[in-house]
Amino acid sequence: MPVVTIPFDQPPSNISASHGRVTQVTRDVDAAEAQAASDALRAMQSIENELQAIHETMHHACEDAQTRVMSAAIRIAKEALGSENDLIEQQVTHFADVLMQQLQPAPGAVAFVHPSCLQSMQQWKLNQKIPALEIQGDASVAAGDCRIEVNGKGLLASLDAFLDAAARSREGRQPGEAKRRIDRGNA
Repeated sequence: MPVVTIPFDQPPSNISASHGRVTQVTRDVDAAEAQAASDALRAMQSIENELQAIHETMHHACEDAQTRVMSAAIRIAKEALGSENDLIEQQVTHFADVLMQQLQPAPGAVAFVHPSCLQSMQQWKLNQKIPALEIQGDASVAAGDCRIEVNGKGLLASLDAFLDAAARSREGRQPGEAKRRIDRGNA
């Protein structure tokens, strides 16, 4: 009867044969081949570790670049929006609109704006027909910003706050949450 030899990498758990016999053939691995396999495994693990380190470095570099680009964009927007008088007047009246929507106009309401914005705010008040609102100049309020106080409550609308909120929203942070900074020396 002929014998068929089938090599298995691992011993089979259940084999039955109605005719013939089953013989497990073992393969001898010499020391050089085992060493080569071990060296190859270590090399692959080393490559995997290096790739993981490169991935983490690239991830941090991308986050850092994104933070820098966002900061530059915010600075540019602040400079661009803060430099033109027409834009400042539009900004302060827009902020006043936003605040008045959040606060119900009531007797005793006072809007504080930079003294350079008083005239545009007076015109806005006439157009909005809000006689209960008093408008006062306040040099501590930046040009283009607006603070409205009514019934002991006050809200400040400012370009800085708006841009910071946009940056927080972009970064997925909540108001008051500290910005994650990466300090890489001069980088």
